[in-house]
Amino acid sequence: MKKFFVVLSFLFVFVLVLTVPNAQAAQTPTPEFFASINVVNMQESNSGEKRNEKKYNADESGTGTVLIVSNAIARLLKDDDGDEEYPKMTFKFDLDVNETTDYYAIFYLSFHDGYNSYGWFTFDSIKTAVYTLEEGSSAEEGVLDLDLYFISGYQMKMDVKVEVYYNEDGSLAATYGPDDDPDLKDIPVESGDYDIKEDPFATTPTPTSTPTPCKPNTISVDPELLKIAKKTSEDVTVTVAGADGCAVEGEPVTVTINPAGKKHILISPESAETDENGEATFTITAKKTGSARVTFNAGDLRESIVVKVKK
Repeated sequence: MKKFFVVLSFLFVFVLVLTVPNAQAAQTPTPEFFASINVVNMQESNSGEKRNEKKYNADESGTGTVLIVSNAIARLLKDDDGDEEYPKMTFKFDLDVNETTDYYAIFYLSFHDGYNSYGWFTFDSIKTAVYTLEEGSSAEEGVLDLDLYFISGYQMKMDVKVEVYYNEDGSLAATYGPDDDPDLKDIPVESGDYDIKEDPFATTPTPTSTPTPCKPNTISVDPELLKIAKKTSEDVTVTVAGADGCAVEGEPVTVTINPAGKKHILISPESAETDENGEATFTITAKKTGSARVTFNAGDLRESIVVKVKK
């Protein structure tokens, strides 16, 4: 039985509880999870209101509207037992379009555990409203966030993809999934009831006056997608926090660039320790046009961003 709750705000956020339909043997356990979608910096479309469209020149865009998913970022946010399987995660998809248009998007998930595969599935609830995306390419506009939190079930692997449709005729504009970005494939997930460090039935120890050290639990990078001009530099900030949001001070953060990206950017320093705010700053310098993936590591935690160098 599918169950869901819906919460609406100006960012169009909804939250639901989903139980994956089991196409395999009835005795195979199925995961239950919360899912929410955030649509950032876009206005919900009013189909009865005429819009003034801004279009590219013909020599820049050719003919027709072209809407694409230009990038996806997977953020694995919680791993209390340190087994590199995660009950909480966010997927960010960046949409760009060559002329203002209305669209909607549908997310799909696929689970497999080494023995059974559930195939791609979705629900009407994992579908956005119709939104207007303005002309141009921007890391701050046209961003779709899919947040997942697994409640109960077991360890498994998951793939994620999104389909984007033109609202005018319902035709498919773009598909972006594991074939386009390996960050969307074979994601190790487990439910919260498996992600525990200690025996849940153990006696709670008597509190002492010794303060509990802030241990690394999450890592984030700001910005998550960086677009810079050639021969310019921009700073990125890496933040390492504990389970309760405390700042982790003195944590070494190292950085790597994918081999193909090294010809496009430089980054310094190669490693740094977090300050009292749990932050470490790195400077990225653009060398030539193209894209690079930069990965920051703090212990067992890691976070990647995409850097796009433009003319």
